[in-house]
Amino acid sequence: VGATAGSLQYSQPVTISGINIATPITVTGGRYRINEGAFTSDTGEVVNGDRVIAEVRAADADAATSTATITIGDVSGDFVATTAERQVIDTDPDVFTFAPAKHVEPSSIQISQPAAITGITAATPISVAGGRYSINGGPFTTALGSVANGDSVMVEVVASADHADSREAVVSIGSASASYQVTTRPADSEPDVFAFAPVVDALPGSVNVSAPSPDCAWVARS
Repeated sequence: VGATAGSLQYSQPVTISGINIATPITVTGGRYRINEGAFTSDTGEVVNGDRVIAEVRAADADAATSTATITIGDVSGDFVATTAERQVIDTDPDVFTFAPAKHVEPSSIQISQPAAITGITAATPISVAGGRYSINGGPFTTALGSVANGDSVMVEVVASADHADSREAVVSIGSASASYQVTTRPADSEPDVFAFAPVVDALPGSVNVSAPSPDCAWVARS
């Protein structure tokens, strides 16, 4: 199996047994050799203990069979050669996606979860716009590259410096593409509720300073 189209293929030697007189040997679809003799397609004779090798030329087509049939007396045996099946080159991957990142800090670096690349049978070009990509945990890059079936791809995007703003990177593999969208959190100018403990028995005309409100997180908000 897996023979090259048009090539000559040879069987393993078969030792002839069970006869006690010279017995005719014939072949169709190929040639044979007895012991160390020359290959031939002519009718011959074998005796007990002779070794016979069959020869057949593989078909010119892919995934096709050729058969040499050797007959000794009333018994026949086939030697079959099957050519290799041509590999189909497929550079169209299965659908792949990157889950979006939401409510992230402005200007932060965001990295997607890895996406498995499947459905291709050959090295397939990969490119990115709007960010960088990494294959199998390797360095992030913007350069053109290639992926193989089973590789995993991650995407890196620098979030917008503005609030409630989105940026995305688009990764293209073969004829398929997927985007990784990153959205920053909205601006928040409403603080949490806070209160100041009252001062009692203050001196008239005195300046009083409250203690820090225990309900206030005192986090600067934009």
